[in-house]
Amino acid sequence: MIYERKLSMEDLEQFIKLRVEMLMSDKSINYDKDEIINQTIPYVKENLNESLHIWGVFEDDDLISMAAMEILKRLPTPKKENLNSEIGYICSVYTKPEYRKRGYANKLMSNIFEYANNLGITRFKLSSHNPNAIRIYEKYGFKKDETMMRK
Repeated sequence: MIYERKLSMEDLEQFIKLRVEMLMSDKSINYDKDEIINQTIPYVKENLNESLHIWGVFEDDDLISMAAMEILKRLPTPKKENLNSEIGYICSVYTKPEYRKRGYANKLMSNIFEYANNLGITRFKLSSHNPNAIRIYEKYGFKKDETMMRK
C-alpha cells in the first residue's frame, strides 16, 4: 500500500537512512556517512515540526520518497506580497531510484506548498544541480536566481 504523510519523530531512523542514501549518491561530494548521521539526528530532534517539516511517501511502512521544507525567518522588509518575511526553503527531496518517475516528488512538493500556504508562506528557495530535479522545480515556477553570493 502506497501512502504519504508528514513525518514524525517515530520516522527519524527511516529519514536518516534515506537522507544518507541521498547524500551518498551525490558523487561530486565526498560525504562521511557517520558525520551525516551524527549531525542530522540532533538537528532533526531539535527542529522537526518547528522550523523543519518533512513529508514522505511510504510503501507499506517503508519510506521511499521524501521532501522537506525549512521555514527561514528574515528581517522584515515589508512588501505587499510577503508581509511576514518567512521563506520556505525546500530541501532533502529524494526518491529511491527504483520508485522514480511515479510522481512521488511532485505529490510531496504539492503537500509542502499546501502546508506553507496555510501558514501564509508565499516565497520559496531551494538549491539543486540535478537536471532531473531542476525540471520538477521549474514546473512549480522556480527560476535560477543570479543575485545570490556565497562564501
